[in-house]
Amino acid sequence: MNRRKIQIVLIAMLLNLTSFFGAVIVSAYLVSEDEAMNEFTPGNNKTEIIENYEEVQNLRPGMTVDKAVSVKNTGLNDCYVRVLALFSDSRAEEYASININETDWEKRADGYYYYGGTLSSGESTENLFTEVNISQDAETENLKGFEIIIYAESINAEMGGFS
Repeated sequence: MNRRKIQIVLIAMLLNLTSFFGAVIVSAYLVSEDEAMNEFTPGNNKTEIIENYEEVQNLRPGMTVDKAVSVKNTGLNDCYVRVLALFSDSRAEEYASININETDWEKRADGYYYYGGTLSSGESTENLFTEVNISQDAETENLKGFEIIIYAESINAEMGGFS
């Protein structure tokens, strides 16, 4: 045989051998099977709003009404807490004010008050406020009853929580 035919035969055999081993490797990769168990356990994140207040029938100018608001972590995980406090009647905001605890709570642009730390399971926040003050300038005929609506949210503090 001449030298050229031998080279062509060797190259053909090498290509066949390479193709065979390539097919075996790809087949083994596609057929291989691995099992993984991904366990997902959601956190137990629960809070309860605690309100201690005296119900007042007749509001008067200059009056101070005791109302303490805090949040208790009743879940199993540590959490961050934010609270929204709204007047039920927007006119009440003209003559009533609440004394926000700015040491432990921070009001942000979204209107929520954010508690300044992590709340461990079973713990309660410091009071968001303790009093509602009626202005001396309030006119008696405008002093209708109103409510301060408290809405609280919490998020799990583990794994970074929120920023």
